[in-house]
Order: sequence, then structure tokens, then C-alpha cells
Amino acid sequence: MPLSNGPYLVRGRAWIDRNDYAVVRIEGLLAKKPSIWVGSPKITQDYAKQGAFWLPVTSSSITDAPIFGRTTLGIQTSAYEVSATPDPTRASK
Repeated sequence: MPLSNGPYLVRGRAWIDRNDYAVVRIEGLLAKKPSIWVGSPKITQDYAKQGAFWLPVTSSSITDAPIFGRTTLGIQTSAYEVSATPDPTRASK
């Protein structure tokens, strides 16, 4: 659970791959409401391994907004072309 209420933080659960320690799925509510018009969206993001990288494949958001009612947004990402492989000897600074 986040210690603060930043606009990009999620209160919820994360699934981690046991071999790569990569995020596989995130599910929860935004720690801070984006606005009074949006309410508290429930978000779900799924990731899949594409070559050596874990990349997003689906994102969805469901919210019950006070004025607009229930709103659903879904995004699917596909056809990644990964052309580089990470160099394990090169550390980021």
C-alpha cells in the first residue's frame, strides 16, 4: 500500500513473476482520485514477457462517476517488435 496519495500510485495488489521478479499484473484503486468527475477508478493492468522484456498487454479501468454513471475503458497492446536485448554487464546509473 502506498505511503502517500500520489496521482500515479495504486492501492491494491501486484502479482510478481517468481523467476524474473517482474510485474505480471496490477489491480486496485488509484491512491488519489483524479477529479470529482471521475470518481475512484478500479484499474487492472496485465503484462507479458516479449523476448527479454515485460511489456503491457492489457489495461482496463472501470469507474462509477457521479454524473456520467459507469464508464469502462479498455486498452489492448500487441505486435511489439523488440529489436534490442539487454546487456547484463551494463549497469544503469
